[in-house]
Amino acid sequence: MFMHSLRIDNETGDVYLSGPVPTDTKVVEVELVATDGGGKSSTAKLHLTIRDEFPEAPRFDSHVYNATIVENRDRFQPPVRVRVSTTSCCRRNHLSYAQIISNVESL
Repeated sequence: MFMHSLRIDNETGDVYLSGPVPTDTKVVEVELVATDGGGKSSTAKLHLTIRDEFPEAPRFDSHVYNATIVENRDRFQPPVRVRVSTTSCCRRNHLSYAQIISNVESL
């Protein structure tokens, strides 16, 4: 839960994240309380809007990639490499590729 990722310094009132924010969390409202030495207190609400760190989806550098393979061979020579621009979308080490549809019966 996100609330476990939120920490408030009880002396300064500074609010920190002490862990990652779940990716499905977009808006959080937290009630805060400040109490003086005499037991008097006041409350306030902290409204947090979580922005996506990488708001754009990854984009392939090309819409179509062409390759030719000699029959009865099990790999492309040279290898076919598809590329995705990651400058504004995601961390490269969290990017994965998969085949989702094909007109080939078995690969």
